[in-house]
Amino acid sequence: MRTVGGLGFPESLRWHEGDLWWSDMFHGRVQRLRGDGRVEDVLVAADGGPEVPGGLGWLPDGTSWSARPSSGTDCGSCW
Repeated sequence: MRTVGGLGFPESLRWHEGDLWWSDMFHGRVQRLRGDGRVEDVLVAADGGPEVPGGLGWLPDGTSWSARPSSGTDCGSCW
């Protein structure tokens, strides 16, 4: 079992292609736990991602998607 520290408010945990993904709403990032145990920042607010990433999903073409509940007009962010 692997424990991940330093999380603010992880939500919307999803398994995708062997990795565990989540939104860390309080820290403004989307992260994933790789199969080899590494934690990777995938989308970060400071680098242009949503300030408060929400739900996660994938479009039919494989594009990653995160809800942006605080955006007002734009319902999501793809990367």
